[in-house]
Amino acid sequence: MSRLDDLFYDDDSMTRVHFSYRSCGKSISLNNDYVIDVTWDEVLDDVIRTLESHYGYTFDLTDFLVKAGRNDG
Repeated sequence: MSRLDDLFYDDDSMTRVHFSYRSCGKSISLNNDYVIDVTWDEVLDDVIRTLESHYGYTFDLTDFLVKAGRNDG
């Protein structure tokens, strides 16, 4: 979807994730729609799989944690 499509696509029952990465002249992108109650694990798994497919190897992310809450500072 282009950015203008977002203006005309109003579905509050979906969670939409747009992720893109560009480096050394190559780029990858992920544009997924999920049900509204998707978990962070599901979203992050898709982002990680996208990065892994780009680089051709897996990432060991067992040491990384995602905390719930806001960081306003």
